[in-house]
Amino acid sequence: MTVAEDLLALTLTITDSRLDEDEREGMARQLIEELRGSELGEVGRPRGEAPPPGAKSWIAEATGVLSVLIGAAGLRPLFDYLIERYRGHEISVELEVQGQKVKIVARSQEDLVLAHNAAANLLNGRR
Repeated sequence: MTVAEDLLALTLTITDSRLDEDEREGMARQLIEELRGSELGEVGRPRGEAPPPGAKSWIAEATGVLSVLIGAAGLRPLFDYLIERYRGHEISVELEVQGQKVKIVARSQEDLVLAHNAAANLLNGRR
């Protein structure tokens, strides 16, 4: 995905092992719908990748995954929302801006704060 210099690409994956695939997928769908209504950024499913050979559909392979394209102004509200709603669940957060990538597995509120700080540092040009 090509990302404008002032935007951050996030891929969020609900990875909580206490949930089955249907529950993880349901959480991802709910999060997509809630974020679409918030005007925080462009929200949807990851795109641009071909399905793995033999896969019946890409969505079946990408259970519980969503992507967010967001600017600096939406960063804090997005992470505040994630902390409020999903702090008790394991979420994999992948961040990319200007070719730099960071991946954090958040299992707590503190981990989500670290993910926010990493995203803010990427947007500000620091590693």
